[in-house]
Amino acid sequence: MGAPTEKLKSSMSGQHVTLASLLILSIPLTFCWSTVIAILVVPVTLAGTAVFWYASRRIVEVRRLVWYSIVGGAAGGAIDATLCYTFVTIASHGSLVRVAIAFPSALLVGVLFGVGYGLAFLPPLLVQASSRGLRRSEAIDRCLIGCGVWGWLIAQLGLQLPAAYQSRLSLELLTLVQGTWSAAALLYSFMLFLGVVPYVGRWWWPERVARGKVSGWRLSNLDEYGPGTLDGLPPFGKPLIPRSRSARVLVKLRAGHSYRGELSEPRYLVP
Repeated sequence: MGAPTEKLKSSMSGQHVTLASLLILSIPLTFCWSTVIAILVVPVTLAGTAVFWYASRRIVEVRRLVWYSIVGGAAGGAIDATLCYTFVTIASHGSLVRVAIAFPSALLVGVLFGVGYGLAFLPPLLVQASSRGLRRSEAIDRCLIGCGVWGWLIAQLGLQLPAAYQSRLSLELLTLVQGTWSAAALLYSFMLFLGVVPYVGRWWWPERVARGKVSGWRLSNLDEYGPGTLDGLPPFGKPLIPRSRSARVLVKLRAGHSYRGELSEPRYLVP
């Protein structure tokens, strides 16, 4: 368990995990304030969330991500609110003049909500950015853990919201609000479980190699190799918070010719 391999459990990537976590949160977060018109607002918000995530994929600098979450969230919220307000007004036989008059108010509300959404989405985007450069399976596990913890905490806060709605909404709507947050908490718990299990195995596997319990592999010190010989070596089990210990080299052993003995090939750098 934990042996380095590029074979994936599925064809997803860490970015897909981030997208899924944002979409999962968007449903209860939008439903809890839109309630009666949620059937319209939720699909539009999900589409806006997908576009928001797509545009963030190549941003890796923290400062740029923060500004993107604010500006991108504001723009998405403005578009979302404008579309929904226009549709609801026209569907209820309102005039276009009325839509035009109320447009600034709808735009302002959308911007404020959009900034809130953008800042709520910032932690998963930071986790997604930190996973760049990792092996694909490690990137998936990091995003599963990071997004799972973040989403579960948000869901726990969301489960406290129905108490504030008791005097305003019917029992049916209160049940739906609480149900969406409960479902989100369950999904995030499952994401966290899927990420923690392989992460623990990957963390423990190099220690088993160091103790000689895994045949065909060994851990070597960096000073055993000359300058430049390990350039470009991919990391294995790179922690989110750097450790103080020196990095080690994970070496693959294989049988050589009879006169050369066992051959060793550096495969990964263990931080």
